[in-house]
Amino acid sequence: MTEQIEKRMMREYLDQNYANWVHLVRQRLGALVPPGQPGEVISFEEKYAKGFRRWCDAVVHNLTEVVLLEFKVRADIEGVAQLELYDTLFEKTEELKPLWDLPRRLEYVVGYPDPVIEIEAMKSAKLQKEHEI
Repeated sequence: MTEQIEKRMMREYLDQNYANWVHLVRQRLGALVPPGQPGEVISFEEKYAKGFRRWCDAVVHNLTEVVLLEFKVRADIEGVAQLELYDTLFEKTEELKPLWDLPRRLEYVVGYPDPVIEIEAMKSAKLQKEHEI
């Protein structure tokens, strides 16, 4: 149920705020394959932690700026942490390489805000104030 609400929130928000931008919904971020060369010894944790990809709710761009978006019905610190992880993984996503050099910001969009989460979110330089829908 929550996932359906978040999908609806995302569609409405993107249509209202980024109508003329390119929308990449449920964009996978991160490396496709574990790092290293054939025969190179890599620790189990490093090998498999970098090989799995994460899903960002939406990545939008207009060829001059990129915005990574996370949508939640209720604000929680997990959403802030997810966005910060997505920001790190963005530059490891080969299919998005043409966008790597563009200015990038993060947006956390929530249905029910939490002032404590908002204060924590504002500590991040790229993360904008949580948006309430």
